[in-house]
Amino acid sequence: MSDDRAELIAAGHAAIVQLQYAHEVAIETVVNEVQQRTGERLLVRQPGVLDATFGDLAAMEEQTKHYAAAMTLIRQWMLPTDARSLGSLLKVVPAEVAHQVMDHLRAAGVLADGGARLSP
Repeated sequence: MSDDRAELIAAGHAAIVQLQYAHEVAIETVVNEVQQRTGERLLVRQPGVLDATFGDLAAMEEQTKHYAAAMTLIRQWMLPTDARSLGSLLKVVPAEVAHQVMDHLRAAGVLADGGARLSP
């Protein structure tokens, strides 16, 4: 790995840590402000898996099935030692495979933007 690349990666990680810290501070500021004005302390927590209802678990199961189906397709085209990103891979596999992978990832809910549709 080149020194410039390593430095950029390290700087990126450091920037993310700073942003996460600033985010936590901002949330705590809001929580404290509400508590000072109302006496109520906001609980800022995402529910964990142990808080899940049967319906939540069933939805997770469906998401997991789609993610597993996507990985089954991906494993046919990508090795564990492959340095390419998934996005790079999807540009060179047959269009039908790329569509199937994207459809499964979209259904699994793992695409940050919901997943841009590939042209048919």
